[in-house]
Amino acid sequence: MGGASIIFSPIGEGNFAIAAALLKEGFPRHQDGFWARTLQAVSDYSKASELGAPGHVMSVDGEPVGVLLTIGRRTFNGPKVVNLSSWYVRPKYRWLAPRMLMRATSEPATTYTDLTASEEAAKLNTLLGFRTITDTVAYLFLPWIALSNFRSGAHVAPVSARSLAGLDEADRAMLEFHAQLDCICAVLEDGAGVTPLIFSRTSRRGGPFARLIYARDRSAAQAARGAIARFLIGRGVFLLCLFVNRDEAVPSGWLGRGAPVQVKGEWHDGRIDAAYSELAFMGL
Repeated sequence: MGGASIIFSPIGEGNFAIAAALLKEGFPRHQDGFWARTLQAVSDYSKASELGAPGHVMSVDGEPVGVLLTIGRRTFNGPKVVNLSSWYVRPKYRWLAPRMLMRATSEPATTYTDLTASEEAAKLNTLLGFRTITDTVAYLFLPWIALSNFRSGAHVAPVSARSLAGLDEADRAMLEFHAQLDCICAVLEDGAGVTPLIFSRTSRRGGPFARLIYARDRSAAQAARGAIARFLIGRGVFLLCLFVNRDEAVPSGWLGRGAPVQVKGEWHDGRIDAAYSELAFMGL
């Protein structure tokens, strides 16, 4: 194997089906067609945003053996962010996984994230310079919160011409894009001004719930939990999941273990920021 030819090819039209097949092999619980649809959606987004290929396929001596799906975005007040969405390397070649990930996370001016890392991936990420922001999630039963939190002074408005008027162009574009992905998008209005909120739709044990995937200030979102609860209940959502610190108090809710949220590079620890990630594209 020492003299093997290892090639990393950007995901594109020539290897699109190969990339989808490898992802299906690595994550077989998803239904047929899931990875082809996901790759197409991410590829279309990456092309429209001029972000380059949404990952690459690794081949050894001409045989495709690994795939890495990445979802990038440019921030207006910070570094470019690239999220390691999903990766898989066939067991025989698993020793090459560190090389694949190292190559994909080598730009010093870019922030890299992994929001749904497996235990194995989290250990490998740590060796590559990632740090774990949290591995804890809170589950909030929204009817309790809606009834007990009326005095915060916050209001959550649906996306409309009026609510979007107070946001800058980047925030408006972010909300409009995520609405197209069937996310629940809103604008939080409180004493500090107006900020965007994004919730992805998902389910557990057949029951629908939402996950908060973008809030500029997690503490502000917590303070506005009553207004958020009433907004989501009006859209048929009764349970909310969000990233929290392990020692964070969660009134009217309970803590659970989540996948590690890992970051390499510049990051705002006070934010919840999984916009343009697999949580939005895949509804995880």
